[in-house]
Formats: sequence, C-alpha cells, structure tokens
Amino acid sequence: MPFLILIFLLIGTAFSGAQSARYPKIELTDIAAALYVTGWEVEKEVVIRPLALPQSLQTGIPKTGLMTAADREMLKPLLTEFFSRVFTVTIDGKPTPFVPDGINFIEPDTENPVDISTTAAVSVEAFMIVIKYSAPLPSLDSTIAFAWDYFPEGVAIVPIRIADTLGTRLIEVHPTSGQIDAKVRLAMNLRDAPPPPPIPKIKRGTAPWLLLAIAGPAVFLLLYKRWKSAIVLGILAAAIWNFLPRKSGNMSVSPAQASEITDRILENVYHAFNLSEESAQYDQLESVLGGPVLERTFLEVRRTTNQRSEDGSRVRVVNVSVLRARPHQTSGTLGFTTSCQWETSGKIGHWGHFHNRKNLYSADISLAVIDGKWKATELNLNSRERE
Repeated sequence: MPFLILIFLLIGTAFSGAQSARYPKIELTDIAAALYVTGWEVEKEVVIRPLALPQSLQTGIPKTGLMTAADREMLKPLLTEFFSRVFTVTIDGKPTPFVPDGINFIEPDTENPVDISTTAAVSVEAFMIVIKYSAPLPSLDSTIAFAWDYFPEGVAIVPIRIADTLGTRLIEVHPTSGQIDAKVRLAMNLRDAPPPPPIPKIKRGTAPWLLLAIAGPAVFLLLYKRWKSAIVLGILAAAIWNFLPRKSGNMSVSPAQASEITDRILENVYHAFNLSEESAQYDQLESVLGGPVLERTFLEVRRTTNQRSEDGSRVRVVNVSVLRARPHQTSGTLGFTTSCQWETSGKIGHWGHFHNRKNLYSADISLAVIDGKWKATELNLNSRERE
C-alpha cells in the first residue's frame, strides 16, 4: 500500500540593470519558506524562482534563459548548501543539523504543483525551485526557533509559514528579525500507539465425558465437606480444560465486530509509517500482522521511509475508518475473511499549510487468532480511490 510540497504565498522584487533588461522584473511571488512540524519530525522548505537566487547561483543560468536537465542537476548541490546556511533552525536551544530531503523543479500551481519533465529545457520564468530538509523532533514539548538570512535586492520581507497539527500561521521576516520563536503547538497524544484489536472470544469445543468425569468426584467431595480436595480437583479440572487439545473450535463474528477488529489492525499498520527505526517498525507491524503479509508490509514501510525524498510531499495518515466489513467464516480455522472498505484521511504539507487528503480502499483481508491475538494474515487490495 503506497502511502503518501509545499509552496504558497511568496514575495519578491525587481532586479535592476542588465538583469532586468534580460528578463521581466521579479513578481511578488518569488521567495518564501515554511516549517512543517508533525509529531515526529521538523521539515523546512524553501520555495524560490530562479531569478530570485543570489547572483553567485545565477551564473549557472544560460543566457538563453532556458535551463536543461543538466543545468538543473548542476545547481542542486549549490542550492542545498546555500539555503542550509540561510534558513537555520534550533531545537531545544541547540543548532540542529537538517538532512537534505530533495529538490524539485515544479510548474507552480496552487492546487497541484507538477514536477517539470526531467529532460525538458524550461524557461527560468516558467518554474520554481523547492528545496527540502528534515530533522527528527526529539519530543512533543520541544521548543523550535528559526532564523532567515537572505533577502534579494529590494526585498524587505520574506513570508515564512509555520504549519503544525493545530493550524498554520504566517510570520513576516525582516532583515533585523534575528532568531524567531516558532511557537509550535502540538497535541500531546500524537505519538500514542493505537489501541490493539479486541481479545478474541473463542467458543471451544466441549468433551461431555470429561465434564462428567470431573463433576462426579467434585459433587462427592463437596457433600462430605472435603474442601481442600475439592479445590485441588477444581484446579486440576481448569488445567485440563485449558491445556488439553479440543476436537473443535469456532467463533461467530458479526459485521460490527469484524469492522472493529479490522479498524484496529489497520490503525496499527499505518502507525508503523510514523516510526523511523526498523526494529520499532517491525515490532509495531508484528503486533497485528502474521504470515507472509508481515514481511511484505514491513518491506513496504522501509521502502516508503527510504524513498520519501523522491515524492516531494509529506503525507501522514491521521485517521482510519472502516466503512464496511463483511465477514466470512474460514472453515477449520480460528479466523475469518472480510470484504472490507476503509477510508484514510491524512495531512499533506502544501503551499505553506497542511490540508486533508482522503483515500478510499477496498480489499479482502484474512484474519486469524495467533498467540491469542487477532492478526491479519493476508491482504489483497482491490481498489484505491483518491478524493
């Protein structure tokens, strides 16, 4: 299950002299930045038009005003290094190293920015550059401050948006602003793991002869008030009842119960995508998955984590809701298969704020009782729709 930039209001100015003769003046949509703070990490992003870059970086722009894929590729390390110095962040009072998280060259669009073709030569007037970095957030009550130190000629204000789980606010940064407290607001339950699936209620097969063999002596001992012997017999009967194999076992799962079980399992699976350590991801998945689907899902989580920088967006699932679950008893096993439909809603960092994105999934999921817990053992995805 593949799981899933931010660009927004920008400010600029006009360059003068030879530069303005060669290109139109810079519009008021040329440079901005953002901080995105989730329960797990801090992401910083710079959005800029090529003509708002410092002259030292504009030397890589051909006189024709067209940048080829090779031109853009040569510019990437220079952009990464320059803006890592320009846009600095401290967490809990300490300068924080951020890891470069990708550079995208995009056609600006307020709703759906699109990466330009990797091979196309594009006019510098037709695209914007998005530079991204990320760093882990130590704790939910960490304090975050930032500073900005690049203002193109004539630009007195650069808008920086702070997006956290409770909303977005704009801070206008001036050359004399210095370090600014981001005043991040995070709910303190963001890292809580979802509750586990309910405990299976198994109707075990009975052995009438065993019940009779236990009941006879127990009644005799009680009649003659031999309490200690009766207690010992009761303990022995309980041990026999719990540890001897049964001839049969069955369970009846209603649609409502199937929905609850499936919902809890899916919530725990999605939670694994929030974790960064492999061992923590595996432990989280192993608590609700078993069989081949465990290994497949773990590899998918690792792939998503490792290749996140290629996507150019930030999506975190914040809610899972099972809309329909139709259970079918699996013959001879303690489990069932359900034809299930569920909806996920997540937040994506985009144009300086978080907005909700919903996906609708349909799948056939097999569930079984393993070590006394409900676990999904197979998942066959039938469809996925984005709202």
